[in-house]
Amino acid sequence: MKAHRWLFPLLALALAAGCVTAAERFEQGVELEERGRPADAAERYIDALRKDPSLADARRRLQDAGDRAAADYLERAGAADAA
Repeated sequence: MKAHRWLFPLLALALAAGCVTAAERFEQGVELEERGRPADAAERYIDALRKDPSLADARRRLQDAGDRAAADYLERAGAADAA
């Protein structure tokens, strides 16, 4: 029975963690872009747009972050080929 005492708080915490707003996802994307992680930022913008498709800024930043992520990938692939 004692094992069940921690189950409810753990479940509540897991559910609360899943309740991230579109604005919070957008802000996470901005922070990830600022850290030089465009692919991760693009994922956050996609999450934001799934929650609120009307976010024009998230759509624009998704395009920019996606372009940068692709360019980074191609640069790394070219460097690996040259090595």
